[in-house]
Amino acid sequence: MISSRRLIWTAALLVFAACRVLPPAAGLDRAGQTVLGIAAAMALLWALDAAPLGVTSLLALVLLGTVPGLRPTQVFGGFAFPVVFFLIGGVAIAIAVERTGLAARVARQLLAGARGRPGRLYAQLLVSLPAMAVFLPSAITRNAILIPAYRESLDAMGLRPTDGRARAVMLTLGVLNPLASSALLTGGIASMTAASLLGGFSWLRWFVLMAVPYYALLTLGAIALWLTSRAAGLEHRPVAERAVHTPLTGPERRTLVVLLLTTTLWLTDAWHGLNPSIPALLAALLLVAP
Repeated sequence: MISSRRLIWTAALLVFAACRVLPPAAGLDRAGQTVLGIAAAMALLWALDAAPLGVTSLLALVLLGTVPGLRPTQVFGGFAFPVVFFLIGGVAIAIAVERTGLAARVARQLLAGARGRPGRLYAQLLVSLPAMAVFLPSAITRNAILIPAYRESLDAMGLRPTDGRARAVMLTLGVLNPLASSALLTGGIASMTAASLLGGFSWLRWFVLMAVPYYALLTLGAIALWLTSRAAGLEHRPVAERAVHTPLTGPERRTLVVLLLTTTLWLTDAWHGLNPSIPALLAALLLVAP
């Protein structure tokens, strides 16, 4: 019996082959239609999770290398942009913050401060998002850390996932959390790519221009979510466990120092002129060094 994953791979390769051998559609040449077929095939593999993302990404590069008339400099030209290396550094920072336990420590402190009140928990979440976006630029990484912690806290308050206040918290993490990243130049691939294409943006200039609209959207969205959620869970419900205060470990201290150095370099880029990818790569180097 053929597995569903093999069927997906077969369908994706058939889509690519069809675009490669069929006559080009109106307005497309042979190379354009081949690229369209690669994009469709990769979208199918990504959407249906037929393989790890890294495998699919490498396959896309391999197939692009077979496009008639497409030079290698065009296939790999995207790697000439600093945003690629910023993402490498950003991923290293996120992994270090998570694996040293620093992110979990911050999440526990935020949750303990809510004292069993859903309203206070929600307010603390909103206030913490802009600050956490500086130290953990990726909203996906932040959610991987925060969602389990907030789910545990909501359970301790006796709130079910279907309760209005619990939904408001989770929707804020899923929908509004990325807005906190986009307000920062180092907030992710969208900000970095836009700044690279437009040119002339320092960290502070991007923040001055984008903070007001993005934080306004974040605030208005949070108010709308809170007002439209049901009144369930408004009363005080004591949390079963309180956070235990323990001293910072050596790896946590080291990660904090690197984060402070990296953030300082990002904030002062108008003075030293370094692209944000350089501090990110420096942070990755310091974090993985023995």
